[in-house]
Amino acid sequence: MACIDVYLECYQQMRPLLRKTSVCISWAILIFEFLRERNFKQTIPQVKVGNGEEITYDTASTTLKRAVNIFTALQSEHGHWPAEIAGSQFFLPPLVFCLYITGDLNSVFGPEHRREILRSIYYHQ
Repeated sequence: MACIDVYLECYQQMRPLLRKTSVCISWAILIFEFLRERNFKQTIPQVKVGNGEEITYDTASTTLKRAVNIFTALQSEHGHWPAEIAGSQFFLPPLVFCLYITGDLNSVFGPEHRREILRSIYYHQ
């Protein structure tokens, strides 16, 4: 029961953001549960950019690394994102962009991964 209270508290804090993104509470609970099961702690500090402030390479790189970090935590041990209908077709392009920009594309996706990604894209067209 205490776990539900934590979820509701987190949901209340995130409610303005969730309203804008049309995320329902059940999906938010799923995310909270996955992050809790993996003892996820965001270790990369958040970068704040003010209005009119220039976005530097380091700012963009840090933000992309934070996104990849949380996407990795949300991915199941089988390689998919549970409860996402769109699956890899939804998460793959931003992941590839992030890895390309950070220079980690070839170290994360080896030849076998690339072949599987291309096969998946081919079958989902």
